[in-house]
Amino acid sequence: MRRLLAFFALLFVVAAVHAAAAYAANLGISGFVETKVNYTPEDSFSAQTQVQFGASTSSGKLSLSLAYYDATRKIWESHPKLDSGTYYPYSMTLTASGPWWKNGPTVTTKLGDFDMLGPSYIAGDTAWPPARQIRGVLVSDLSYQGVKLSGYFGWPKYSKTPSSSPPLPPVDPARSTLVYGGAVNVANLRGVKVDLFGAVRQGNLLLVTPKTVKAANGNTQTLTAVNPVSMSSNQLLLFTREASKRPNEVTNIWWTYVLLDKDMKVLEVRPAGTGPVPTGPNNSTAYAYVLAGHESKATWLKDNCPVGSTVQILDSANNPVDLSTMIKPYREAIYAVEAAYKLAGINLSGQWGRQVVVDPRPADSKPNQNFTAGFRTLTASTDLDILDKVMATKPLSLSLAYRNIDKDFVPWAALKDSSSNPIYGQRDQRGFKLTASTTVFPDNPVDVSLELDTYVQKSDNSSHQSSKLTLGTKLAGFSVSGSIANDSTSISVSREIGPVAGVIDALTPSLKITQPTTGDRTTEVGLKAKVNLGGFTGIEGSATYTVKGQATTTTASAKYVSPNGITVEAKVTDPNDAESRTAL
Repeated sequence: MRRLLAFFALLFVVAAVHAAAAYAANLGISGFVETKVNYTPEDSFSAQTQVQFGASTSSGKLSLSLAYYDATRKIWESHPKLDSGTYYPYSMTLTASGPWWKNGPTVTTKLGDFDMLGPSYIAGDTAWPPARQIRGVLVSDLSYQGVKLSGYFGWPKYSKTPSSSPPLPPVDPARSTLVYGGAVNVANLRGVKVDLFGAVRQGNLLLVTPKTVKAANGNTQTLTAVNPVSMSSNQLLLFTREASKRPNEVTNIWWTYVLLDKDMKVLEVRPAGTGPVPTGPNNSTAYAYVLAGHESKATWLKDNCPVGSTVQILDSANNPVDLSTMIKPYREAIYAVEAAYKLAGINLSGQWGRQVVVDPRPADSKPNQNFTAGFRTLTASTDLDILDKVMATKPLSLSLAYRNIDKDFVPWAALKDSSSNPIYGQRDQRGFKLTASTTVFPDNPVDVSLELDTYVQKSDNSSHQSSKLTLGTKLAGFSVSGSIANDSTSISVSREIGPVAGVIDALTPSLKITQPTTGDRTTEVGLKAKVNLGGFTGIEGSATYTVKGQATTTTASAKYVSPNGITVEAKVTDPNDAESRTAL
């Protein structure tokens, strides 16, 4: 934590000097306040408030974000106050654009928090907390003879446990957990557009999970956790040199701390309430480990671990663990190449990537879990003007795509969304997809699209084929579309009405019915509107009622942006099944 505080102090000092020097120039202040209120029958009301503000000049920008969230607080019982500690900075970035030296090249430099570089299959994670966020230094947009270079170095900003979704195992933020990488973008390499991306994450792992602390007198106590990111009542914790944070001095002075050397010999005992709280062990401290106990665990440490004695750490089988030999390095590297080229009217594009993992943990009678996974895609597309003008209003667009993606290719910060990240959605597949589309019947245009897909599931060598025909047109002012696929058939109808009586600018009712090959039919009735209520103009609203089998869901939302920039949004969802309601 001391390293983190010093890092923030550096940001404030640099920002203060920068702002003072540029005060005579254009100085802009920006920011926003956002409050979200949620209600469910089970959890009642909960609220989240976020405050963000920033100052910018002609040569740089400083932004600071503060956030508050308490899912159990009733918003009418108490309100967060800035001086109560419920607000805390979670994002801080200093951005400067310009050369690093006189007459040097222009670059963009970020010091603080930023996102990894790369496409969605490398750095597109959007789950909270996002695995793509880093705290460090980013230098980007360094151009030289048509080549643009970018690079970064830092520490993972957030921790994710295996129970989170998606998980980020097996290394969490720690002193030795680093992330670094970069990108090379070439706009024209003899007619070929080339983009290269790379990222590395490294850290250290405990090959065993310590379960018990055994004192020199033979007494034992169960260990709660190793290097936790938070501390709770009546726990016994072990901190190693991989700990990313030191205990908080305000809340954790009432813990008892036992400082141990590399041989697990007790160097010092700090009883609860006496302080100071020790820093996390590191290479500059005389102690290599810290045992921390609260309530009954604090009493056990004080009674069983006197100075000069030696303690043991036991595994789940009660075997002694030598922590100095059980900490091994973990490495994960991602690199990818994307290229695009146009040849004789055909657009060619391809992707190739590799993930290399060095994981020292043994599993399934293997000495480690090392693996290499990769993917490659190739797409060719073109427009053919071969259809009769009487029948077609657009050329025939053809696309043929090849894919070969390993099942294990899942970079730690990749977007785990099959629809937005096809590389993730098509893992363990080797096959082709043909797409053809055009618009026919000039007098009453109909959009036509046909997809044919065939692939082999690589893990079991099974074959799969699918097809989908999609049609869309307008009939008597109605927008009508439908699709026929191997697994489902759907049809949707909508029509925009308005303006009405000077109050409704636009009113769009809709109906969509989907009938899967197996399972329940889904019927969705929707209504979108844009209305004006006196001086409140441009109010957007929508409502949907969905029926799937016996389950129904009603959703309604509204949004208004006032002339002074204040945005008010509201959304209500009412499923009548307990499972969906609890998941909100």
